Amino acid sequence: MGVIVAISSGGSFTAPNTCGITYTVYSYNYLTAGTFIAPVVNDNVSAITTSCADASNCCDLASTGVLIDDTTAPTLSGTIPSGQTGIDGCISAAPAGPTEADIQALYTDACGGTITVTKSGTPTGNDCSWTVTYTYLVEDACNNAVSPSPTVTYTGGDATAPTLSGTIPSGQTGINDCMANAPTGPTEAEIEALYSDACGGAITVTKSGAPTGTDCVWTVTYSYLVEDACGNAVTPSPTVTFSGGDATPPALTGALPSGQTGINGCLADAPTGPTETDIAALYTDVCGGTISVTKSGAPTGTDCSWSVTYTYDIEDACGNALATSPSITYSGGDTGPPTLSGTLPTGQTGIVGCLSAVPAGPTEADIAALYGDNCSTTITVTKSGTPTGTDCSWSVTYSYAIEDDCGNALASPPQITYSGGDTESPTLSGTIPSGQTGIVGCLSAVPAGPTEADIAALYGDNCSTTITVTKSGTPSGDDCSWSVTYTYAIEDDCGNALATSPTVIYSGGDTEAPTLSGTIPSGQTGIAGCLSAAPVGPTEADIAALYGDNCSTTITVTKSGTPSGDDCSWS
Repeated sequence: MGVIVAISSGGSFTAPNTCGITYTVYSYNYLTAGTFIAPVVNDNVSAITTSCADASNCCDLASTGVLIDDTTAPTLSGTIPSGQTGIDGCISAAPAGPTEADIQALYTDACGGTITVTKSGTPTGNDCSWTVTYTYLVEDACNNAVSPSPTVTYTGGDATAPTLSGTIPSGQTGINDCMANAPTGPTEAEIEALYSDACGGAITVTKSGAPTGTDCVWTVTYSYLVEDACGNAVTPSPTVTFSGGDATPPALTGALPSGQTGINGCLADAPTGPTETDIAALYTDVCGGTISVTKSGAPTGTDCSWSVTYTYDIEDACGNALATSPSITYSGGDTGPPTLSGTLPTGQTGIVGCLSAVPAGPTEADIAALYGDNCSTTITVTKSGTPTGTDCSWSVTYSYAIEDDCGNALASPPQITYSGGDTESPTLSGTIPSGQTGIVGCLSAVPAGPTEADIAALYGDNCSTTITVTKSGTPSGDDCSWSVTYTYAIEDDCGNALATSPTVIYSGGDTEAPTLSGTIPSGQTGIAGCLSAAPVGPTEADIAALYGDNCSTTITVTKSGTPSGDDCSWS
């Protein structure tokens, strides 16, 4: 770079310490424009130019009295601001760009003169897409312009979607209704009214969405494409979702059949109840779908007492079931007693026999075999009755309580009666003792004869364990001659007596003389005395007292004898 410097006569110039610039300094005569006098070499001057190439480029620096032949435009000493693309904004908000002063501050001039910046440029386009290029004409005091002129370009447009200024309506879940009645959701106009746009243009709303699913479970999401005039869409698009389905169980439109209690019948005869089809026909559904009925329940119990509750689980095509399933109950049991199908045996009277031989009568099984029942396979017979009386006279009435498995008993149990008793007398199983005649003995010593027990032991009886013997008979006569006949009336416990009672006879008497139990007194001879004084001798009593008898308590003595002779000799 070369710089020509002109100074007035007597003036001076000191070149700035700027590397790479060659200065040519002239003495300048103001009186003769364009005439340069001898060059003056000052500091930092390395070359001399003898003439001004173009007088039009000589700038008069009046403040210093220096004329410079300046042909160099201002130089950039800073950084031109960059523009910007993709600016989100309306055309009215397009950036103003750097000011002329901002750009001016970025340039310097070799001669240090004033730099002038002239800015030009206006946004073009619309709010959706605009551009503006600001051109800055940069000149120094010598009108040297920077070429090309620096520019700063901005481009942009409205890239902001409309903003929500209201509240998007909320959807709803759990709607209890059919799909055909799904809500239509907010209108496009209603959504549009909730938005505003930064640039004030028209807002367009496009609604989409349709219910999907079935009456049982459906959903619909209405999506609203919200755009401004520049096509800026709200992201994500607002949506309003509704979901639901048929949650209402079928409704009863008919009358449910009633059950029944006290049914007389077997378990196998329990009613089957209404069919699933019968019950389904009594219900309707809000969405018109098929109504499903599931029947459950089975008779429980026995033939005697049974019940069955049929429960009908009712639901529509969506599985909406009645909270309380209807039920129909039947109950009953066998209340009929068994019936006679054979012939009952007859009893018997006048039976000869002991109590122990009372007939047992028909068995429970015998009687059960004569009856049948509408339900039971088993007839239960309970036999009762115990012989009453004794071996002598007894009777027994067997009563047969007859019932089926359910306890249904005959109102009048059949009875069979037997009666009889022991009419047989005891029989001799031993030998009756014989009696005796010619017994020597006193009346008090008459034999007692066999005892009643002795005789009873000789007899047996078909029934009795005890033989009753009644002994009779009393000795007659006296010690001298007596007899006794013992008669034994024999009967069993029932009073059955022998037709001829056995007898045992004894007879006899005392044939023994008294016996001396003392001493007979002795006589005496040679007694001196008269015949009249002859001793009278022992008395009869004296002698009787000397004797005893096997029978008698009295001894009779008869004394005989009379003195014979004379006083002289007597005996």
